[in-house]
Amino acid sequence: PGVRSVKVVLVGDGGCGKTSLLMVFADGAFPESYTPTVFERYMVNLQVKGKPVHLHIWDTAGQDDYDRLRPLFYPDASVLLLCFDVTSPNSFDNIFNRWYPEVNHFCKKVPIIVVGCKTDLRKDKSLVNKLRRNGLEPVTYHRGQEMARSVGAVAYLECSARLHDNVHAVFQEAAEVALSSRGRNFWRRITQGFCVVT
Repeated sequence: PGVRSVKVVLVGDGGCGKTSLLMVFADGAFPESYTPTVFERYMVNLQVKGKPVHLHIWDTAGQDDYDRLRPLFYPDASVLLLCFDVTSPNSFDNIFNRWYPEVNHFCKKVPIIVVGCKTDLRKDKSLVNKLRRNGLEPVTYHRGQEMARSVGAVAYLECSARLHDNVHAVFQEAAEVALSSRGRNFWRRITQGFCVVT
């Protein structure tokens, strides 16, 4: 029947780790400097159940300046990755307060995966101390799971692009969700379809 195509759209606050996640997956190289994304498209091939799949991955800008442009990239999305930085409680809160309402408005029946990025920084003492001075702490795995449930996501995953940890699993899961009944049944908000990948 030919090669299946899957459109994956990454959303989340600027600087939360979307582009690094994507660049490590697509190119194998971690970007050492931060350059805000406008909009980037990557194409990567992978296998799902032994069959080739074309992933068309769109990296969107999280900055407010691009709020009018971002919706242009949502049509025909197969799966949405809502990303946050596990050491940024603000980017975590914005999954519920900002990103879920936006994607729910523009892509009501598209399955969602919540992705916690930058897990290596949970062990960064200076960063953790800085958070604690402000009465905050890194987002735990458990809280990430709870957030995923609260937005009706089909999965919660964590990754570290810097350490190349779990990066491939994020996109493998995205492809599988897009092509599976979990994705098709998503709009019914079937809770038993929820899975956690560590």
